[in-house]
Amino acid sequence: SSAAPAMRFDELQLSEGTMKGITQILGYETMSDVQSKAITKVLHTSNDVLVQSKTGTGKTLCYLIPVIEKMVRSPPVAVGALILAPTRELVLQIVKEASQLLTHHPAIDILPLTGGTSRRQDTVALKRRRPQIVVATPGRLLDHLSSTFNFHSLFTGLSVMVLDEADRLLELGSIDDLRTIMTYMPKDKQSLLFSATITDDVREIATRACRANYMLIDCIPHDDIPTVDRVQQRYVTLPARCLTQVLYHC
Repeated sequence: SSAAPAMRFDELQLSEGTMKGITQILGYETMSDVQSKAITKVLHTSNDVLVQSKTGTGKTLCYLIPVIEKMVRSPPVAVGALILAPTRELVLQIVKEASQLLTHHPAIDILPLTGGTSRRQDTVALKRRRPQIVVATPGRLLDHLSSTFNFHSLFTGLSVMVLDEADRLLELGSIDDLRTIMTYMPKDKQSLLFSATITDDVREIATRACRANYMLIDCIPHDDIPTVDRVQQRYVTLPARCLTQVLYHC
């Protein structure tokens, strides 16, 4: 049997600015499998959701589109959305994609908080720009929460929190850091977690971040072969004296 046609973004009833960002700036018309499963579940509800999906499946839009639409429908007074990602590189990648989506939403600003800049630069940028969306690494966010005067007050009106690559957040950082961050965030918010694997630690963080009735959306096909098993690996045996020469020509 032939596969069902891919769902189109214009079926989602998005704001005009977001649709222009998707079609004109990013150049997308149809959704990936993960996007059609996750966005429809998250978009017009306040449900807490844990999504199991692999990297490279378009999952960033699964939370950026609902987050932006939430900010459009109910403009926050301070920070309305917080996105946590495991590395500086991923934070900047998320901000780049979000900025493209926000091209036709000039009233919504997004700010990265990562290592590599001084805390003072961050606080100046926060005061000057007053962003509605903050994308941060846990380390830098916790640094501010524990050391920058009254920093936690920025998040009192938070309506949605995203943990991207939750399994990597836990591998690269400490589960204690995430537990501590949760204590600063309001209870009455929507939580969206994305993870390639669902470990016991990911489940624990989901239990802390989400309300009891959170949904699990599995976007990994059951016959899918893990990435590590699909990577072809080869090796060559050679005399030690040839090693430098062979490496030079590789």
